[in-house]
Amino acid sequence: MSALALGVALLATQEITKPRPIEFRLVDVSASLGLGRYQAMDGKGTGLAAADYDDDGDIDLFFPAEDADQLYVNQLLEGGGGFQERAAAAGLASTARNRVALWFDADGDQDLDLFRANDDPADSTSFRLHVQDGTGQFRDSTAGAQLDVNANDDPLTHRGGVCAGDLNNDGLLELYCAAWGGIQRLFLNTGGGRFLEIGETSEVGVFEHQWQPMMVDLDEDGWQDLFVAVDYTANRLWINQGDLTFVDAAFSANAGNAMSDMGAYIVDYDDDGDLDLFTTNIEFYDGLGTPTEYNVLLENRSDETGLEFVEVSRDVGVWRASWAWGTTIFDADNDGLLEFAATNGFKADEWERDRSRLWTRLHPGSRKYTEDGRGVGLDDRLWGSALVSLDFDRDGDLDLAQSTMEGIPRLLENRLWGASRNYLVVRPRMNGANRRAIGATVTVTVAGRSSRRLISAGTSFFGQEPAEAFFGLGDVEVVDSIRIEFPGGQARVLTNVPAGQVLTLTL
Repeated sequence: MSALALGVALLATQEITKPRPIEFRLVDVSASLGLGRYQAMDGKGTGLAAADYDDDGDIDLFFPAEDADQLYVNQLLEGGGGFQERAAAAGLASTARNRVALWFDADGDQDLDLFRANDDPADSTSFRLHVQDGTGQFRDSTAGAQLDVNANDDPLTHRGGVCAGDLNNDGLLELYCAAWGGIQRLFLNTGGGRFLEIGETSEVGVFEHQWQPMMVDLDEDGWQDLFVAVDYTANRLWINQGDLTFVDAAFSANAGNAMSDMGAYIVDYDDDGDLDLFTTNIEFYDGLGTPTEYNVLLENRSDETGLEFVEVSRDVGVWRASWAWGTTIFDADNDGLLEFAATNGFKADEWERDRSRLWTRLHPGSRKYTEDGRGVGLDDRLWGSALVSLDFDRDGDLDLAQSTMEGIPRLLENRLWGASRNYLVVRPRMNGANRRAIGATVTVTVAGRSSRRLISAGTSFFGQEPAEAFFGLGDVEVVDSIRIEFPGGQARVLTNVPAGQVLTLTL
């Protein structure tokens, strides 16, 4: 190699490893925007559900609690200056010991209903469904929905996360309810706002320590599958057989790591057009200092021969987080590169004052990430739980919302500086019961590079993100194409789409 070629190679190496400047900061605006403290359930987690439940264009927040659940209605677009707490006024007052909540359309009337789960052995039912009447008011329809099930017969049972999706392609959303130290529950939506528990017949009703489930069509056969983060034993990758039965492909797909998996997130982190898996863990080492448990990033290497994932956590640099719970993967600075974030903490030993973490990509040409939580403002030392990304103020960048075991809700406003960067928000919608296209994927292509997002109901750790896909675009003003793969196999494609908008696309 000539001296000139060697110099160019060295400069290229230095450029790739040189950290890029951080041009955003996360600022806690919870108190100033009206979010107040609540009493979180004792145990190992408390939830947060973010959705536009009243269809006014902005994102509202729901925090389940031990005493009084809190519904924060977003008033920013109406000039209200912040959030207003309206749980009781909306018919959602509760003194039950609720741990997790999920917005989804239970009765197929195209507005969002609210599902709540508790693990109080003294309660007659572990689950409650509140159906919306279309005017922002809710009524308890648990008994009529056949969801009045006591799944807390063992006092050691702890609620896990919940998720929803259309498992049999009939347009109605099923409901999966995980349990930590209990039987997992799968509720088939039979129509008319009624459900039938099919955990045993579908093969997924096992006794395990499960935390966060997610529904996604990983093998792209047109049927939604189930990925579940499992504590102590191997994670589950339940492949939908098309007849409401499932086969676990976790080990054959190399996705069956058996650690202390808790939070889960699914996204195309490497922009290669398929969906990768990320789970949070407790950071443990053996007596020789070798890591035995850590955050796990599974890169999707599937092809026509079948599902296959490769574990790249340490190589990429997102593996160390101490005792991690909730997680989200989002583009914080609209440069087209995704950031990883995780909450941390536990009331014991060295984890007592653990801080949240955030990893940024070292350089556009590198696969490596570096931890920058302190530098960007995600470094709280609370016992974190759910962590979700959302653009709550509709200013064109993603903010964070966090629930904590201390009952301190955190809303972190993203404040960008430096170069102005574009964005695009895509909201897939369907005519029918699955109005918000839960289970769809959205792929945006710019200059030959494709980025893919999943539209989900249930993610992170006891969390939920809005049913929309956010893309940072850098200086791109027009997107080459948008492709939406809807649940059931239909697709819609748009070309030459202007940036800087919230775009609703209906099948």
